[in-house]
Amino acid sequence: MQGERCIPIKKKLAGYMSQRFPEFVFEGSTSQFYAFRRENDDGIYDHIMLQRDFYKGTISLVITEVTSCYNTSWKGIPWFTVGCETDIACLITGKGYYEAGTGWRRCSNHEEELPGLFAAIGADIETYVIGYFRQCHAKMNSSRYMTVMSSYLRSRFSALDEDEVASIKEYLISAAKAYSEHDKACKKSGKREAVEGVDVPFLHPTVKGWVADIQGSLKVSDLPANAEIKIRKDSLALFRDRFHLYNLW
Repeated sequence: MQGERCIPIKKKLAGYMSQRFPEFVFEGSTSQFYAFRRENDDGIYDHIMLQRDFYKGTISLVITEVTSCYNTSWKGIPWFTVGCETDIACLITGKGYYEAGTGWRRCSNHEEELPGLFAAIGADIETYVIGYFRQCHAKMNSSRYMTVMSSYLRSRFSALDEDEVASIKEYLISAAKAYSEHDKACKKSGKREAVEGVDVPFLHPTVKGWVADIQGSLKVSDLPANAEIKIRKDSLALFRDRFHLYNLW
């Protein structure tokens, strides 16, 4: 039917998840995405992101992103994930890349068909996602770097006062501006973008201290490749997550 609108599904979807997977708390939604989060004793958060589509009287729903990470308020942005992430297509096919069309569950635009749609999503979570989360926890908890880095940063974030938080945010905003100007210059000149060419402000002294402390707490064999860059990236990603500073660039 031309002009037909999708029936509301948010409340019923949240209700279904709260009954079948009560440990996953509904974190909110946009017009097409629904986020659920599980908090764990080991400091890792498991996130499930569902996406809805509606076309010609058919409701489609898919597990678009799943992640086990140290991000408390993950927004579905892969490059901010400090941990593991994938999507349902990769879990179903076993391939390391996204395969369009895989994992979508569908029903007609009638309320009585929603339980079947939700049950299909629930089966995918049971079959593919829960086991993936277990694997991620085992991998992260066995990494000396991940456990030391995350524990250290949690304690540091808790100790920051308002002025320190504001100062680091100001640094990040300046860095974002530098990246934006560099990107525009590259597009104008036709040159390939290179991070090394960005005139980024000096590394904030507090963040510099975090990097040094984490490096100093680990053996060389426990450090990741390009350790300083990796620690800086993870530290700033978790800072932005903890203090709600996602939308910079």
